[in-house]
Amino acid sequence: ANNIDKARITYDTTLGYADHAGFRCGTCYEYPFFDIQKRKRLNLLIRPLVIMECSVLGGAYMNMDIKSAEEYMQKIKNKIKKVDGNFTLLWHNGSFIKKDYRNLYKCLIR
Repeated sequence: ANNIDKARITYDTTLGYADHAGFRCGTCYEYPFFDIQKRKRLNLLIRPLVIMECSVLGGAYMNMDIKSAEEYMQKIKNKIKKVDGNFTLLWHNGSFIKKDYRNLYKCLIR
């Protein structure tokens, strides 16, 4: 068994874009991880990361204002909801410092 199985990690959400929100894996559904070197399926599910707040709001990336960011993120969330997919959101703790960022987070998780 590999280290992931030994550690009893059941899912991973690291597959996403750093520089923009979207569907890096081409899907919003979880799927099994496959070890291409050993040509075998692992006991690990991939839950594709769709939105990371700093990708949308960060100056180095999409650099959206809060209103545009909310519209953009809600649009993605609604697309996922229509197909009963997984809305995987990464929100860094440091982003809760700003009130408008906190409010956006609350809006997205409803």
